[in-house]
Amino acid sequence: MKKITKLGMAAAVLFCVVGLGSHTQAAMAAEETTIENGISIGNVNVGGMTENQAISAVEEYVDGLMDTTFTLKGETGSIQMTAEDMGVTADADTAVQEALAVGHAGSLINRYKTLQDLKKKKKLVLDMHLSVNKQATAEKIYDSADDLAVGAVDNGLKRVNGKFEFVKGKRRRGGCRKFRVCNQ
Repeated sequence: MKKITKLGMAAAVLFCVVGLGSHTQAAMAAEETTIENGISIGNVNVGGMTENQAISAVEEYVDGLMDTTFTLKGETGSIQMTAEDMGVTADADTAVQEALAVGHAGSLINRYKTLQDLKKKKKLVLDMHLSVNKQATAEKIYDSADDLAVGAVDNGLKRVNGKFEFVKGKRRRGGCRKFRVCNQ
């Protein structure tokens, strides 16, 4: 009877030690999870980085884009805006979560195939999830509508070889109609 009790106690202690050990290993593995090599988010190579490192790298890249100037062209002119003027932002958390999931989520066959492709030096580029503040961009365009608008031209007559010819005019285009920002 004492042998069974001792054996039962030993089994219980062993079960607890193994259970705690596996939980500790799982927690450590979650902290040390890195993105597979060969994965980029936009132009940022995040292969081998942890989640926090990758988020920082993507945010640093996007911060560097804020001074980038874009030229928006209309029929008769153009305006220049920076990424900061347009309110460009990136959802770094979502992009990094997608990068972490590569090779760890989805069907077993797809995970295996993706990991083998990455080992063969094939690169995988994921979307950076950039977005633009539409309202800020529209306001800037509206403020510059005169530079981009096409002025109206009246109908007219032109004399050619002793005869008058009709010259069709043009409607004004631009401003509110062209950019659809009047009522926003």
